[in-house]
Amino acid sequence: MGKRKSPVGKRPRGRNLTRLALLSQVKKLREVILTGDLLSIDPSCGSESSMPGYAIYHAGVEMERGTIVVNPRWRLYDRLRLIGEAIGKLGHFDVVLVEGIPNRARGGKFSNKAHASLMQSVGAAVSCSRSDDLIYVDARLWHEHVPEGYEKSDAGDACAIGEYVIHLAREKVYECDGPGEVEDAEGVSEGT
Repeated sequence: MGKRKSPVGKRPRGRNLTRLALLSQVKKLREVILTGDLLSIDPSCGSESSMPGYAIYHAGVEMERGTIVVNPRWRLYDRLRLIGEAIGKLGHFDVVLVEGIPNRARGGKFSNKAHASLMQSVGAAVSCSRSDDLIYVDARLWHEHVPEGYEKSDAGDACAIGEYVIHLAREKVYECDGPGEVEDAEGVSEGT
C-alpha cells in the first residue's frame, strides 16, 4: 500500500516551516515593527567566546547596540540572573526579537551541556524582557541575509537579526501557497 497524499499538497517542513512561521508573525506585527520600539537579542549564557548581544530600534532605525558582559567563571545561575537584570533595565519594547535556538544540538556544534545553557539563556532573556510581542528568528534564516557592513560580534549578530526582520516588514515579503511567489500586504501575488 502506497503513502497517502495530503489533499492540500506537500506540507512545509524544516526551514520552510520556520520561514512561514516567521513571515506570519512579521505580517501580523508589521506596523508595530516599523513604527514601534524593538529589542533584538543574540542570546548567550556568557562564556569565554560569547556574550549576549542586543540592539535597540525605534521606528525601524537602530538607536543602540551593545553586549552584556558577565564573568564566564561565575555559576550559570548568577550569569543568567545578571543577564536577565540587564535586559530588564533596557526598558519596555513593543516587540522583542530573539535568535531561535534549535531544540537539540545538531552535528556536534554544541555539547549537550552547552546547548542546555544556551536554551536557559534564551529563557532568561525572554522572561526578563518587558514586551508586548515576541518573535523567534531562526539563525539559518538571518544568516542568509546579513546586511551590508555586517561585522561578526555579539552585538553585530543582534543587529543583523533586527535588520532582517525590519527588512521583511518593509518589503512586505509574505509567502504564498504557490512556489516561487510572494504576496505583498495588499494580497497581490507576483512571480519571483
